[in-house]
Order: sequence, then C-alpha cells, then structure tokens
Amino acid sequence: MPDFSALIDKRIRKALGGIRLAFRSVLTCITTTGGVQTAQVAGLASEGLEGIEMFQQYGFTTVPPEGAMAIVLPLGGRTSHGIVIATEHSSYRLQGLESGEVAIYTDEGASIVLKRNRIIAVTCDDWELDCKRMKVSASESVAFTTPELSTSAKLTAQGLISGVES
Repeated sequence: MPDFSALIDKRIRKALGGIRLAFRSVLTCITTTGGVQTAQVAGLASEGLEGIEMFQQYGFTTVPPEGAMAIVLPLGGRTSHGIVIATEHSSYRLQGLESGEVAIYTDEGASIVLKRNRIIAVTCDDWELDCKRMKVSASESVAFTTPELSTSAKLTAQGLISGVES
C-alpha cells in the first residue's frame, strides 16, 4: 500500500516550491503620480521589476530615495504582482532613539522626534505654518531665543512689554 502521507507532503512541497516568498530588493526609481505610487526595484541576482505598487500607512506618505532597501511581497506568489510593504535606508535613519520614541525624518536631516518625557524636538532650516488660526497655550512660559521677532500687522499685549534699548 503506498504511503499517501509522504505523497501528499511531496506534492505540497512541490506546489510551495513554485510560489515565491517575500524578498529583499533595492528601489531604483519611484513614480509618484497616480493613486498608488509605483516603484522599479532590483531584486535578487539583479532582476529588474517595474510597476511594483508601494503600499503605505493611511495618512503617511513618503518617497524613499533611490538605493533604499525594500521588502517585496509577491501576491499569490507571483513576482509580476508584487507589492512593496516596507522600505529602509540606513544611511538616513535617525539613530540613538530610546525605546518608545518615534521620528519622522528626511535625507536632508530635517526631523520631528516624539521623545520620552512628552518632548517634541524639531530640527529644520525653515518652519512654515499655514493655518487660519493658531493658539499656543503654555501653562508655565514661552521663550524665544532669536535676534529678531516681527509681526506683519498688529501686536496686542494684555500686560507689560519691557526690554532694553540697544
């Protein structure tokens, strides 16, 4: 009597052997037009894949620089219908974060870091804020260390404004 268990196992292994698992690749080009960004990637043994969709978390979007590493998941095991599910570029990733901290950063060094002790640290050259209204409520103090502070129209103070003449 044949060993059906071994035969079934052999057929399962053969079927799984024809399905491609997730693999690492390198991003070589990103297309940002359209509903979903697409990427050109270099996979294993320099295989080139084009039109690979890049899935990202809702509310966040990024265009990783060329050379970023990516994880491609072939849907249904088919390389021709792979999707990028994660990217990383270790040259630009912020290092030294503590457990629980979160950072948003660019390849030029701009960053927003949500740090321990409820501190938000922003590093940039220019901070642009475009809003209809802005309210700052500080229960202890607000400090500006700057050579110049200006307003384009009206400045209203509810208390004393003091300073030293130069």
